[in-house]
Amino acid sequence: MVSTSIWHIEQKPELIAALGRVTVRWASLDLTLVQIAAVALKNMPAAQSSIFGDHNAGQRRFTAFERIIGASFFEEGERSAILDHMAKLRILYRRRNSLTHEPLDGTMTVEGQSLRFDLAFITRDGETKAVKMDEINQHVKDVDTELEALESIWDLLIEKYEPQEADK
Repeated sequence: MVSTSIWHIEQKPELIAALGRVTVRWASLDLTLVQIAAVALKNMPAAQSSIFGDHNAGQRRFTAFERIIGASFFEEGERSAILDHMAKLRILYRRRNSLTHEPLDGTMTVEGQSLRFDLAFITRDGETKAVKMDEINQHVKDVDTELEALESIWDLLIEKYEPQEADK
C-alpha cells in the first residue's frame, strides 16, 4: 500500500511528469559534462572519474568540471563560452535542488460546498511554497537552453579536436 502522502502526489500525473523532466535533463547534463571533459582531458575514464567520482556530488561536480575546462588546451573563447553556461547552470541548480529535494505536502481547504486539495513544497526553513507548474516548466526550458548550448559546443569540440570521432 502507498502512503497517504505519496498517494496524494500520485493524483497529479502532470506534476510527476514535470518533475521527471527536471530529473532527466539534469542527468543528461551530467553526461554532457563528462563528454566535454573527456575531450579536454583526452581521456574518457578520467573524465568519468572526475565528474562522477564519489566525492563529486551536487555543485562539486560543477567545480571539478570548471577546473578541467579552465586548465584545458581549449581556446580562450571556447573555455569562456563553456564557463558562461556553467554560471547560468549554477543558478538553475539551486532551483533543481528545491524541485527534487523539498518534500511535497497536501492541504485541503473548504471552498463553499466542496473540498479543494493542493500540494505545496516544504522548504528547508519549514515554509510552504505553492507548487506552480508554470515555474517548473520554465525551469525545464531554461535547463534545455543551457543543455542544448553545451551539446552544440561539445559537437564543435569533437569536430575540431577529435575529427575521427566526428566521422563515426
